[in-house]
Amino acid sequence: MPIVLEHLTHTYQPGSAMQATAVKDVSLTVQDGEFFCIIGHTGSGKSTLVQHMNGLLQPTSGRVTVNGVDLADKKTRKDIRRQVGMLFQYPEYQLFEETIRADVAFAPKNLGIPPEQIEEHVRKALDKVGLPYDEFAERSPFELSGGQKRRVALAGILATNPSILILDEPMAGLDPASREDILTLIQRLNDEGTTIVMVSHSMDDVARLADRVAVMNGGELFAIGTPDEVFSRSEELLAMGLDVPHAARLSAMLRARGLPVPKGLYLKEQLRDYLVDLYSKKHRSGNA
Repeated sequence: MPIVLEHLTHTYQPGSAMQATAVKDVSLTVQDGEFFCIIGHTGSGKSTLVQHMNGLLQPTSGRVTVNGVDLADKKTRKDIRRQVGMLFQYPEYQLFEETIRADVAFAPKNLGIPPEQIEEHVRKALDKVGLPYDEFAERSPFELSGGQKRRVALAGILATNPSILILDEPMAGLDPASREDILTLIQRLNDEGTTIVMVSHSMDDVARLADRVAVMNGGELFAIGTPDEVFSRSEELLAMGLDVPHAARLSAMLRARGLPVPKGLYLKEQLRDYLVDLYSKKHRSGNA
């Protein structure tokens, strides 16, 4: 189920003194089953862009289709929202029901899933995020840790059985252990066939998980490609105020000091293996 954006432009408050164009003429396609990441500095248009992917926002100009269905069509938009789930930043702030079961049931109920099916949807969603139904269903969401609340919020989206999951900074504010748990969960969902679109400021997460990366800058699409292709342009990314993976930054520092470290090493494992091999070759040469 591909998402296709064609010449998408979005202007807030057009015609007013507060008019601001957040996204300008962006065209891209997210392929079925892909792990697609979007990066960019604050205010670059990332969140505005992804809110078009399930029809929360409508373009000022341009077109968005999901599996060939135009999201400008109000009649089909609700059905598409069952298939395209979206998790905002700090989704735990949106938890409001007395029990976890009721909170997770809210989205499928709101989207018109038959009542007799909702309980099974809730059970499967909670099990999928590692919160077993029998243990957690009747507990209050406000008694949970931050990471567990994030899982409940994600379960509320998964309860609609989406084939596409859009995540806007899903690890924001979490401690390292909870971040890794959520990342592992998202990666498993992708491995099971869910298309993932993730906005992130963590270049290390993007480098490790993404099939392709889109770079937004000033509302425009600056670059799109594999992590190899995007992070090989580290100098340009740094110039526009973006971070790069730690391994890419360290590689650049080592090159500046005269070490023959090639460009394109953006994963810690890649850099480690290269440096170990380089040391081994020098050591063997010194003993020869």
